[in-house]
Amino acid sequence: MSRITSLTATRRILDADLAVPAADGTVLATDVYRLDADGPRPCLLQRVAYGKDAWGIVNGALDVARAVGHGYAVVVQDCRGRGKSEGHFRPFVDEADDTAATIGWITEQPWSDGTVGLFGRSYSGMGQWLTARRDVPGLKAIAPMLSGDELERGWLASEGVVEQGFLLLWAVRHLLPGLQLRAESGSALGTLPALDVDALAWQPDPEVLEVLAAALPPIGATLAAGRPVPLEVGPRRLTAPALCIGGWFDIFNDGLMATVAHFRADAGAPPVGLVVGPWPHGGTNPGVFPEHSFGPGASGDAVGLTDLQLRWFDRWLRGVGVDGAGVPEGPGAPSAAWGSGGTGGSVSTGGSVGAAAAGGSVGAAAAGGSVGAAADGGSVGAAADGGSGGAVASGAEAPLTKVFVTGADEWRDVDAEALHSPTTDWYLGAGPEGGEGSFGPEAPDASHEVALAFDERHPVPTLGGQTFLPGLEVAANAGPRDQRCLLGRDDVAVFVGADLGAGLGAGLGAGLGDSFGGADPGGAELSGQVRARLALAGAEPGLQVCVRLAEVEPSGRIMLLREGAGRTGADGTTAELTVGWLTHRLRPGHRLAVLVSLTSYPRFPRTVTRTSPGDEHGSVSLLCGAQGSVIRLPLVGGPT
Repeated sequence: MSRITSLTATRRILDADLAVPAADGTVLATDVYRLDADGPRPCLLQRVAYGKDAWGIVNGALDVARAVGHGYAVVVQDCRGRGKSEGHFRPFVDEADDTAATIGWITEQPWSDGTVGLFGRSYSGMGQWLTARRDVPGLKAIAPMLSGDELERGWLASEGVVEQGFLLLWAVRHLLPGLQLRAESGSALGTLPALDVDALAWQPDPEVLEVLAAALPPIGATLAAGRPVPLEVGPRRLTAPALCIGGWFDIFNDGLMATVAHFRADAGAPPVGLVVGPWPHGGTNPGVFPEHSFGPGASGDAVGLTDLQLRWFDRWLRGVGVDGAGVPEGPGAPSAAWGSGGTGGSVSTGGSVGAAAAGGSVGAAAAGGSVGAAADGGSVGAAADGGSGGAVASGAEAPLTKVFVTGADEWRDVDAEALHSPTTDWYLGAGPEGGEGSFGPEAPDASHEVALAFDERHPVPTLGGQTFLPGLEVAANAGPRDQRCLLGRDDVAVFVGADLGAGLGAGLGAGLGDSFGGADPGGAELSGQVRARLALAGAEPGLQVCVRLAEVEPSGRIMLLREGAGRTGADGTTAELTVGWLTHRLRPGHRLAVLVSLTSYPRFPRTVTRTSPGDEHGSVSLLCGAQGSVIRLPLVGGPT
């Protein structure tokens, strides 16, 4: 992979702690990284909630030094009420206004050519989505990492079940200390004692939750209500091309994938690119977990996350590839416009969003360097988008879609429809008393009921998955983890399928090569959204249900693939929920398993209803058979 080296002799400038005014006059502390060179240049802006002086935060999504060497000015700013910025921090409320004001300030600077791109991960990613709902002059592209655009999906809840573990850890350990330092003496927030996240998750304190609701809406309000309390953020729209970067084991990934699907289905939306790796929310994207490693090629560095983002910004801020043009002369360049006023339109004829040929450079930027191809040596350019992702004019490449296929443990450039394989219903079948049930595409001849106990005093533990729990920086309780310790519990129903890789044969393998690069027909692949429809008896409306999809290895390990939660509907007989999105290869000899329970603690509440006091126990019946519970699997090349 080529690296930028030609400007190492050029002096870099850091203008630290600049006072940038928000629309209401609040001073936002801002750093500007740029080259000491003549002429205006495009700018990349990142607004952070965890301190602009923390180098790991500044470079968490993109290598700032390389972006500067590539000819960009990079602006990093503390969010209102965080770090060195003035004001009061209100999660999500002020981000769009403050970002727009900062973009306006940037475009007036002598080192700015008037074009701005947004980047950053997690909360910074959500700030980008909120800003891109508006028409902001100068905003040309965004690259949100580890965040979808909807607060209610992922940030606050999963299918109506509150993400309690995440919200408590985020509020108490990451946000509350900074708020308390600024709180008035004697106020409820200022006098709040040190909080124990584990104790608060086990037995929520109404008085504490009331303080959190006042200090951190909608986070505290959601925790207090036991249901997602949304925030009014205006109409859902996208006004700038977006490169979405996700992690298969990130708590927000289902929301991110839903965001990508939504805007790609909107013919009037700007182009939306996608990169998804085998990463959790915390840490440095290595693809390594306590019980499983996806190999050295799985990391963000290996795939070239900085390169991919710089290519995206080159396309939309500098006009790289527009009408056959190469990288413009000088550090600044006319931008590639998206429609008029940022509200829609199409990519210019002949425009290229993807990369040059494998191993080639994107061109000689002002810095004289190149942004090389991904580590796998393949083209970073995407295949055809199948008509989704906005109006792409004739001759233009479709936006990038690059995913890491777990199981195969490789990166692939795919078309957008490869992430939406038609689903096949796989039925849950009852097994022997106290034993595992069956799981397969053939409906059982007879209907059965499987007893599913619950005891809120002894909830089923969360074991890996898409989590944001203590130890998140080293993925201590995230990603693939062995579920065998749950076997034999009366509050976990287990269903195991046959050897899917060997059993589907040519019928499955026939479709693999078209959209997924010719995978071995001896294996089987899933690509898309896994859904569950559970039928229950003896349940009440609003009952919490958790479903885990796992892979049974020949060694006997039962490794978690995805986990989702939902609630029964108004009649209490059915729960429909998203288990998760994935692209996964099942090798011959590997089988799928489904584990159903009513709790998964501490990710979700240990109480099975919103009104439970926390000491209830009992059982419900999970209905199996032709009219019973099914898991909808997105099998590549399966029945349509």
